Amino acid sequence: MSTTRLLLVEDDPEDVAIFRRHLPESSQLTVVTTLAAGLAAVAGGGFNVAFVDYRLGADSGLELVRATRATGNPLAIVVTTGQDIDLLGENALLAGATDFLPKADICTSAIARVTRWAMIRQFAELKRGLVISEAELREIAQLARPDRAGAAVSPATARGTWLRQVAYVSRAVTPFNAQSLTRLCARAAEGNRRLSVTGVLVSAGQSFLQILEGAPEALDVLLKQIQIDPRHDQLTIVADQLARTRHFARWGMGCHAREGSVRWTPSRWQVLTERLLKSVHEDDPLAALPAHYLEQVSLLAQGQDAPERMRQTR
Repeated sequence: MSTTRLLLVEDDPEDVAIFRRHLPESSQLTVVTTLAAGLAAVAGGGFNVAFVDYRLGADSGLELVRATRATGNPLAIVVTTGQDIDLLGENALLAGATDFLPKADICTSAIARVTRWAMIRQFAELKRGLVISEAELREIAQLARPDRAGAAVSPATARGTWLRQVAYVSRAVTPFNAQSLTRLCARAAEGNRRLSVTGVLVSAGQSFLQILEGAPEALDVLLKQIQIDPRHDQLTIVADQLARTRHFARWGMGCHAREGSVRWTPSRWQVLTERLLKSVHEDDPLAALPAHYLEQVSLLAQGQDAPERMRQTR
Protein backbone atom coordinates (compact mmCIF):
# COMPACT_ATOMS: atom_id res chain seq x y z
CA MET A 1 0.00 0.00 0.00
CA SER A 2 1.45 3.38 -1.03
CA THR A 3 1.93 6.14 1.53
CA THR A 4 -0.33 9.19 1.35
CA ARG A 5 1.64 12.33 2.21
CA LEU A 6 -0.43 14.88 4.12
CA LEU A 7 0.47 18.43 5.09
CA LEU A 8 -1.28 20.01 8.08
CA VAL A 9 -1.08 23.80 8.45
CA GLU A 10 -2.41 24.35 11.98
CA ASP A 11 -1.32 26.69 14.79
CA ASP A 12 -3.35 25.15 17.64
CA PRO A 13 -1.33 22.40 19.42
CA GLU A 14 -4.51 20.68 20.66
CA ASP A 15 -5.97 20.50 17.14
CA VAL A 16 -2.63 19.14 15.86
CA ALA A 17 -2.72 16.42 18.55
CA ILE A 18 -6.30 15.47 17.59
CA PHE A 19 -5.37 15.22 13.91
CA ARG A 20 -2.34 13.09 14.69
CA ARG A 21 -4.43 10.79 16.89
CA HIS A 22 -6.86 10.15 14.04
CA LEU A 23 -4.29 9.89 11.25
CA PRO A 24 -5.23 6.97 8.94
CA GLU A 25 -2.81 4.10 8.43
CA SER A 26 -0.43 4.45 5.49
CA SER A 27 -0.53 8.25 5.91
CA GLN A 28 2.55 10.34 6.57
CA LEU A 29 1.99 13.73 8.24
CA THR A 30 4.03 16.92 8.11
CA VAL A 31 2.94 19.76 10.39
CA VAL A 32 3.71 23.47 10.06
CA THR A 33 2.20 26.20 12.20
CA THR A 34 2.36 29.44 10.19
CA LEU A 35 1.16 30.76 6.86
CA ALA A 36 4.73 31.41 5.70
CA ALA A 37 5.82 27.87 6.58
CA GLY A 38 2.74 26.49 4.85
CA LEU A 39 3.47 28.41 1.66
CA ALA A 40 7.07 27.16 1.70
CA ALA A 41 5.97 23.55 2.25
CA VAL A 42 3.42 23.69 -0.55
CA ALA A 43 5.94 25.27 -2.93
CA GLY A 44 8.40 22.50 -2.10
CA GLY A 45 5.93 19.89 -3.33
CA GLY A 46 5.71 16.21 -2.46
CA PHE A 47 2.29 16.24 -0.75
CA ASN A 48 -0.92 14.54 -1.87
CA VAL A 49 -3.28 16.70 0.19
CA ALA A 50 -2.88 19.77 2.41
CA PHE A 51 -5.23 20.38 5.36
CA VAL A 52 -5.20 24.09 6.20
CA ASP A 53 -6.80 25.84 9.18
CA TYR A 54 -9.11 28.70 8.22
CA ARG A 55 -7.54 30.85 10.96
CA LEU A 56 -3.76 30.92 11.45
CA GLY A 57 -3.29 33.51 14.17
CA ALA A 58 -3.64 36.89 12.47
CA ASP A 59 -3.53 35.25 9.03
CA SER A 60 -6.15 33.35 7.04
CA GLY A 61 -5.66 29.92 5.56
CA LEU A 62 -7.47 31.23 2.48
CA GLU A 63 -4.37 33.30 1.74
CA LEU A 64 -2.48 30.03 1.30
CA VAL A 65 -5.23 28.69 -0.97
CA ARG A 66 -5.25 31.81 -3.16
CA ALA A 67 -1.46 32.04 -3.35
CA THR A 68 -1.19 28.36 -4.29
CA ARG A 69 -3.79 28.64 -7.05
CA ALA A 70 -2.20 31.86 -8.34
CA THR A 71 0.97 29.91 -9.15
CA GLY A 72 -0.99 27.20 -10.98
CA ASN A 73 -0.25 24.60 -8.32
CA PRO A 74 -3.08 21.98 -8.45
CA LEU A 75 -2.41 20.51 -4.98
CA ALA A 76 -5.59 19.24 -3.30
CA ILE A 77 -6.30 21.60 -0.36
CA VAL A 78 -8.86 20.93 2.37
CA VAL A 79 -9.74 23.86 4.65
CA THR A 80 -10.60 23.00 8.28
CA THR A 81 -12.51 25.24 10.65
CA GLY A 82 -14.32 25.16 13.98
CA GLN A 83 -16.51 28.14 13.08
CA ASP A 84 -19.59 28.62 10.85
CA ILE A 85 -18.86 25.84 8.38
CA ASP A 86 -21.59 26.77 5.89
CA LEU A 87 -20.33 30.31 5.32
CA LEU A 88 -16.62 29.62 5.75
CA GLY A 89 -16.75 26.43 3.70
CA GLU A 90 -18.33 28.32 0.83
CA ASN A 91 -15.62 30.99 1.08
CA ALA A 92 -12.96 28.28 1.01
CA LEU A 93 -14.34 26.74 -2.18
CA LEU A 94 -14.62 30.15 -3.85
CA ALA A 95 -10.97 30.81 -2.98
CA GLY A 96 -9.96 27.60 -4.77
CA ALA A 97 -9.97 24.96 -2.02
CA THR A 98 -10.77 21.40 -3.06
CA ASP A 99 -12.98 20.70 -0.03
CA PHE A 100 -13.60 21.72 3.59
CA LEU A 101 -13.91 19.77 6.84
CA PRO A 102 -15.44 20.90 10.18
CA LYS A 103 -13.02 20.31 13.04
CA ALA A 104 -15.84 18.75 15.03
CA ASP A 105 -16.06 15.98 12.41
CA ILE A 106 -12.37 15.09 12.43
CA CYS A 107 -11.88 11.37 12.93
CA THR A 108 -9.94 8.64 11.16
CA SER A 109 -12.72 7.75 8.73
CA ALA A 110 -13.44 11.42 7.93
CA ILE A 111 -9.78 12.21 7.23
CA ALA A 112 -9.49 9.10 5.04
CA ARG A 113 -12.71 9.88 3.15
CA VAL A 114 -11.94 13.56 2.56
CA THR A 115 -8.37 12.74 1.52
CA ARG A 116 -9.55 10.14 -0.98
CA TRP A 117 -12.17 12.40 -2.54
CA ALA A 118 -9.83 15.39 -2.62
CA MET A 119 -7.27 13.34 -4.54
CA ILE A 120 -9.96 12.10 -6.95
CA ARG A 121 -11.18 15.64 -7.60
CA GLN A 122 -7.62 16.84 -8.04
CA PHE A 123 -6.91 14.09 -10.59
CA ALA A 124 -10.10 14.93 -12.50
CA GLU A 125 -9.07 18.60 -12.65
CA LEU A 126 -5.56 17.67 -13.71
CA LYS A 127 -6.88 15.45 -16.47
CA ARG A 128 -9.07 18.23 -17.82
CA GLY A 129 -6.11 20.60 -17.78
CA LEU A 130 -3.47 18.19 -19.11
CA VAL A 131 -5.05 16.00 -21.78
CA ILE A 132 -4.67 17.29 -25.35
CA SER A 133 -6.77 15.93 -28.20
CA GLU A 134 -5.27 14.96 -31.54
CA ALA A 135 -7.30 17.76 -33.14
CA GLU A 136 -5.64 20.27 -30.80
CA LEU A 137 -2.19 18.94 -31.72
CA ARG A 138 -3.00 19.42 -35.43
CA GLU A 139 -4.32 22.93 -34.74
CA ILE A 140 -1.16 23.89 -32.83
CA ALA A 141 0.93 22.58 -35.73
CA GLN A 142 -1.05 24.60 -38.27
CA LEU A 143 -0.87 27.81 -36.27
CA ALA A 144 2.90 27.47 -35.99
CA ARG A 145 3.57 26.97 -39.71
CA PRO A 146 3.59 30.67 -40.71
CA ASP A 147 6.71 31.07 -38.57
CA ARG A 148 8.74 28.55 -40.55
CA ALA A 149 10.24 31.29 -42.73
CA GLY A 150 11.71 33.03 -39.69
CA ALA A 151 15.44 33.59 -39.58
CA ALA A 152 17.67 31.21 -37.68
CA VAL A 153 18.80 32.34 -34.25
CA SER A 154 22.38 32.06 -33.14
CA PRO A 155 23.30 31.27 -29.52
CA ALA A 156 25.11 34.60 -29.26
CA THR A 157 22.01 36.53 -30.31
CA ALA A 158 19.74 34.53 -28.05
CA ARG A 159 21.83 34.70 -24.89
CA GLY A 160 19.89 35.60 -21.74
CA THR A 161 16.35 36.01 -23.05
CA TRP A 162 15.55 33.14 -25.40
CA LEU A 163 14.17 29.70 -24.77
CA ARG A 164 15.62 26.31 -25.48
CA GLN A 165 13.39 23.61 -26.98
CA VAL A 166 14.30 19.92 -26.87
CA ALA A 167 12.39 17.03 -28.44
CA TYR A 168 13.19 13.36 -27.98
CA VAL A 169 11.66 9.95 -28.59
CA SER A 170 12.03 6.92 -26.35
CA ARG A 171 10.44 3.54 -25.65
CA ALA A 172 8.77 2.59 -22.40
CA VAL A 173 10.23 -0.51 -20.75
CA THR A 174 6.74 -1.32 -19.42
CA PRO A 175 3.63 -0.02 -21.24
CA PHE A 176 1.63 2.80 -19.63
CA ASN A 177 -2.16 2.86 -19.64
CA ALA A 178 -3.99 6.18 -20.11
CA GLN A 179 -4.48 6.71 -16.37
CA SER A 180 -0.86 6.02 -15.41
CA LEU A 181 0.33 8.24 -18.26
CA THR A 182 -1.89 11.10 -17.05
CA ARG A 183 -0.47 10.70 -13.54
CA LEU A 184 3.05 10.73 -14.97
CA CYS A 185 2.27 13.97 -16.83
CA ALA A 186 0.70 15.48 -13.70
CA ARG A 187 3.83 14.82 -11.64
CA ALA A 188 5.99 16.19 -14.45
CA ALA A 189 3.78 19.29 -14.72
CA GLU A 190 4.17 19.98 -11.02
CA GLY A 191 7.96 19.78 -11.23
CA ASN A 192 8.10 21.74 -14.48
CA ARG A 193 6.02 24.53 -12.96
CA ARG A 194 8.78 25.19 -10.43
CA LEU A 195 11.32 25.41 -13.26
CA SER A 196 9.09 27.49 -15.60
CA VAL A 197 9.22 24.64 -18.12
CA THR A 198 6.34 23.78 -20.46
CA GLY A 199 5.85 20.99 -22.98
CA VAL A 200 3.94 17.99 -24.20
CA LEU A 201 4.22 14.20 -23.95
CA VAL A 202 2.64 12.10 -26.71
CA SER A 203 2.49 8.31 -26.51
CA ALA A 204 1.51 5.57 -28.93
CA GLY A 205 1.80 2.20 -27.29
CA GLN A 206 5.30 1.92 -25.89
CA SER A 207 6.77 4.79 -27.89
CA PHE A 208 6.94 8.36 -26.62
CA LEU A 209 7.65 11.78 -28.02
CA GLN A 210 8.32 14.55 -25.52
CA ILE A 211 8.96 18.24 -26.17
CA LEU A 212 10.32 20.48 -23.42
CA GLU A 213 10.71 24.26 -23.57
CA GLY A 214 12.27 26.57 -21.02
CA ALA A 215 15.48 28.19 -19.87
CA PRO A 216 18.61 26.32 -21.06
CA GLU A 217 19.83 25.66 -17.51
CA ALA A 218 16.41 24.27 -16.48
CA LEU A 219 16.40 21.88 -19.44
CA ASP A 220 19.93 20.77 -18.58
CA VAL A 221 18.64 19.63 -15.18
CA LEU A 222 15.61 17.85 -16.63
CA LEU A 223 17.51 16.09 -19.39
CA LYS A 224 20.00 14.64 -16.93
CA GLN A 225 17.10 13.18 -14.94
CA ILE A 226 15.33 11.91 -18.06
CA GLN A 227 18.42 10.22 -19.48
CA ILE A 228 18.88 8.03 -16.38
CA ASP A 229 15.18 7.25 -15.86
CA PRO A 230 14.91 3.42 -15.91
CA ARG A 231 11.30 3.47 -17.14
CA HIS A 232 12.38 4.02 -20.76
CA ASP A 233 15.23 3.28 -23.15
CA GLN A 234 16.35 3.99 -26.73
CA LEU A 235 16.21 7.73 -26.02
CA THR A 236 17.02 9.71 -29.16
CA ILE A 237 17.09 13.52 -29.25
CA VAL A 238 15.54 14.70 -32.53
CA ALA A 239 15.67 18.46 -31.92
CA ASP A 240 17.61 20.83 -29.68
CA GLN A 241 17.16 24.45 -30.66
CA LEU A 242 16.54 28.02 -29.55
CA ALA A 243 13.10 29.58 -29.84
CA ARG A 244 11.41 32.95 -29.67
CA THR A 245 8.15 31.76 -28.08
CA ARG A 246 6.67 28.73 -26.36
CA HIS A 247 4.50 26.45 -28.47
CA PHE A 248 2.97 24.69 -25.45
CA ALA A 249 2.72 27.53 -22.93
CA ARG A 250 -0.67 26.27 -21.66
CA TRP A 251 0.76 23.05 -20.29
CA GLY A 252 3.37 22.27 -17.66
CA MET A 253 3.24 18.88 -19.40
CA GLY A 254 0.39 18.33 -21.83
CA CYS A 255 -0.55 14.71 -22.37
CA HIS A 256 -1.91 12.78 -25.35
CA ALA A 257 -2.19 8.99 -25.47
CA ARG A 258 -3.14 6.95 -28.53
CA GLU A 259 -4.40 3.41 -28.14
CA GLY A 260 -2.69 0.61 -30.00
CA SER A 261 0.99 0.14 -30.71
CA VAL A 262 3.66 -0.82 -33.19
CA ARG A 263 5.84 -3.88 -32.69
CA TRP A 264 9.11 -2.00 -32.40
CA THR A 265 11.90 -3.81 -34.19
CA PRO A 266 15.31 -2.08 -34.39
CA SER A 267 14.69 -1.21 -38.04
CA ARG A 268 11.27 0.30 -37.38
CA TRP A 269 12.66 2.40 -34.55
CA GLN A 270 15.40 3.62 -36.87
CA VAL A 271 12.82 4.55 -39.50
CA LEU A 272 10.78 6.54 -36.97
CA THR A 273 13.78 8.50 -35.71
CA GLU A 274 15.03 9.15 -39.25
CA ARG A 275 11.66 10.54 -40.32
CA LEU A 276 11.37 12.79 -37.29
CA LEU A 277 14.93 14.05 -37.75
CA LYS A 278 14.17 14.75 -41.40
CA SER A 279 11.08 16.74 -40.44
CA VAL A 280 13.10 18.91 -38.07
CA HIS A 281 15.93 19.27 -40.60
CA GLU A 282 13.44 20.56 -43.19
CA ASP A 283 12.55 23.39 -40.79
CA ASP A 284 9.09 22.18 -39.91
CA PRO A 285 8.07 24.06 -36.74
CA LEU A 286 8.65 22.01 -33.63
CA ALA A 287 4.98 22.51 -32.74
CA ALA A 288 4.15 20.28 -35.73
CA LEU A 289 6.26 17.39 -34.44
CA PRO A 290 3.61 15.73 -32.19
CA ALA A 291 1.08 15.50 -35.04
CA HIS A 292 3.81 14.32 -37.43
CA TYR A 293 4.95 11.71 -34.90
CA LEU A 294 1.40 10.28 -34.67
CA GLU A 295 1.16 10.17 -38.46
CA GLN A 296 4.44 8.26 -38.71
CA VAL A 297 3.40 5.78 -36.01
CA SER A 298 0.20 5.12 -38.01
CA LEU A 299 2.22 4.46 -41.16
CA LEU A 300 4.54 2.09 -39.31
CA ALA A 301 1.56 0.25 -37.83
CA GLN A 302 0.32 -0.27 -41.40
CA GLY A 303 3.65 -1.75 -42.41
CA GLN A 304 5.02 1.28 -44.27
CA ASP A 305 8.43 0.97 -42.67
CA ALA A 306 10.92 1.02 -45.54
CA PRO A 307 13.96 3.13 -44.56
CA GLU A 308 14.04 6.57 -46.18
CA ARG A 309 17.18 5.83 -48.22
CA MET A 310 15.42 2.78 -49.79
CA ARG A 311 12.23 4.74 -50.52
CA GLN A 312 14.23 7.45 -52.29
CA THR A 313 15.94 4.99 -54.66
CA ARG A 314 12.73 3.34 -55.85
